[in-house]
Amino acid sequence: MAFLAGQKVRAADLNRLGAVVGRAVRTTNFNNSGNGIGGTALRVLSVRAPIVAGRTYRVVLQAEVFRNSGSSSDFIAESSLRYTTNDTEPTTSSTVLARALVHCYEIAVPETVNIVAYYPSSTTGFLRVAWTLNRAATDASGTCTASAGATFPTTLTIEDAGDTVQTSGTVY
Repeated sequence: MAFLAGQKVRAADLNRLGAVVGRAVRTTNFNNSGNGIGGTALRVLSVRAPIVAGRTYRVVLQAEVFRNSGSSSDFIAESSLRYTTNDTEPTTSSTVLARALVHCYEIAVPETVNIVAYYPSSTTGFLRVAWTLNRAATDASGTCTASAGATFPTTLTIEDAGDTVQTSGTVY
């Protein structure tokens, strides 16, 4: 949040900076009832948070994924953050906010997934974000699992990151 010289600073403005406005935690594996997650995306975890027009929100996923099966050492899991702003639960076809492709080299060896994305809100309401997981098209037979436990939970968090600013970079 930027303040101008002589501007009065309100405690409410400072208190919401970095505030967690939505948080979801998963402490169990997700593997589609033992079948593994294949080429069809499935929802693993979702979160809902209130948003205000003119604010930017940071969405953070911290998770682990491992390969269950497949003959290829080039197994790639696709992790996506999908969202809605009309207070409906995101589906596997909702708009993608961000994604990460995770190379899972060995069966049953977890790989870390960290996704950080920003959502600049132009409306006041609710932001709902779901983490979806599927096999990318590199191994037609492999499956994967979203790995989590009490000592290594999967977390999906939405934080207030401050006032929305206009993009000032140059795209080449």
